[in-house]
Amino acid sequence: VSGVEQMKPFALFGAGALGSAIFNSLVRSGADDVFVQDSDRLSPHNLARHTGQIEDLYSHKTEHADRIIRAVVRDGSTRVETNND
Repeated sequence: VSGVEQMKPFALFGAGALGSAIFNSLVRSGADDVFVQDSDRLSPHNLARHTGQIEDLYSHKTEHADRIIRAVVRDGSTRVETNND
């Protein structure tokens, strides 16, 4: 987008219901350099409020975040670091 400054890198601690929505919005707003920390896995009861889908069940929530940013920014210019510990 012409005339818009590039977003600064950010860290997200918690990729649950609120964190996944924030992450999704930031990535769609142009963020492409991110660190995501969450040790939890996506459980069936999370699907009602999380941006994850059925195919994401039982995977780490950070893996879902990684898939989102790579789907939105397809040119490989993303810098994503995740931590499941």
